[in-house]
Amino acid sequence: MITIGIEEHSGHVFQRTLQTAWYPIWPTPILTQAEFVAPGDTAEMFTHTATNPAGYWFREFTYDPASRIRRGVFYRPMPEQQPQTVETLPHPMNGEVADASSSLIRHLYPRRLFTYHPLVEPACVRPYSACQVLLGAPESRWRILSVEKISGGELLHTLKAKSSLGTLPEIDLDKVPADARAKASQVYQELVDAAYLAGPRSVVDRARDAAQWFLAAWYAEINNDTSYYNLELQQLIDKIKNSNDKLISAATTLALRPELIETVTAAGQIPARLHARKPHEEHARNLRPVLEEDAECAIACIGLLLREFQWTA
Repeated sequence: MITIGIEEHSGHVFQRTLQTAWYPIWPTPILTQAEFVAPGDTAEMFTHTATNPAGYWFREFTYDPASRIRRGVFYRPMPEQQPQTVETLPHPMNGEVADASSSLIRHLYPRRLFTYHPLVEPACVRPYSACQVLLGAPESRWRILSVEKISGGELLHTLKAKSSLGTLPEIDLDKVPADARAKASQVYQELVDAAYLAGPRSVVDRARDAAQWFLAAWYAEINNDTSYYNLELQQLIDKIKNSNDKLISAATTLALRPELIETVTAAGQIPARLHARKPHEEHARNLRPVLEEDAECAIACIGLLLREFQWTA
């Protein structure tokens, strides 16, 4: 099991296994302050630093910015008085070089380290969805995908970013009609994944899917009619535009006020029109191709729908 230590003043990182000597990690690993919280928790956090070592640190092994997945190990402070004075092997950044011809024990250097144990038991019990990880800042939220025990006994955590895009707010599934939640979660996550991994045409396609399902779920709940789930996006938009002729109650009149109808149908119309720009249509009608800026616009339209329906977290 690997224990790490952070030098009090320089921030240099050392590690050791069992009772071996502390030795430097070079290049310095990425260590990020971390907290485990419940979803939606807005409590104050990150009062700990290298000189105030309360709380957790996350040692990052790999990070894929496209899929927004991090893998690494969490550490928590040792129970001993901090910092500890220990002896370490030379650190290359300090110009400390051991003489290979002499005993290595003569080249140990005293240092004051804040020391940390790796987690060997999960900080969150299953299901992991009941717990989120904050890394570096309260708005940097990550969900736990998996926890694996590796050869040294540490727990390797795989994390995925909860935040999506600046223009796409976090969806609050509790506010979505119950019979539409599972599909709403699916189309939302597919859009987020496409935004990071796919080209603009695929992003537009996923935005179109999200627009269809969100509009259908909202309109089906208002009219108590699940048949709207089966309509194509353009058919759905046409139905909603004609809602003023078919209001069924005072409550429906409030829910379908004209300015809301205009806003949500316009937001759905843009992904619908961009989705129709297939390669053969571009050629036949001399249309420009779908660009990154178009994909960003389609994502912004989905964000607008979520805000208008008040489905945001």
